[in-house]
Amino acid sequence: MRIVFVSIGKVEDFNSFDEVPYKVTGFTSDMSKERAQGRLVHRAELDNQPEYENFAGPMWDVDGYRYETWEVYDMLSR
Repeated sequence: MRIVFVSIGKVEDFNSFDEVPYKVTGFTSDMSKERAQGRLVHRAELDNQPEYENFAGPMWDVDGYRYETWEVYDMLSR
């Protein structure tokens, strides 16, 4: 699994969450019950994943997870 952190001028790749040096602020919700009811919620891969201080995410990125600084997120969301 690939974990990528993107900031202006910098991309960091990690192979496991244990390697990530950033502060965990919480975890995403488990939406499996809502998904089973047919509700449109985030991807199953994003259930119970760490959220990091000063980063947007997690976001699913083909072969793993991506986190972006809020500045990068704002630029790519326009």
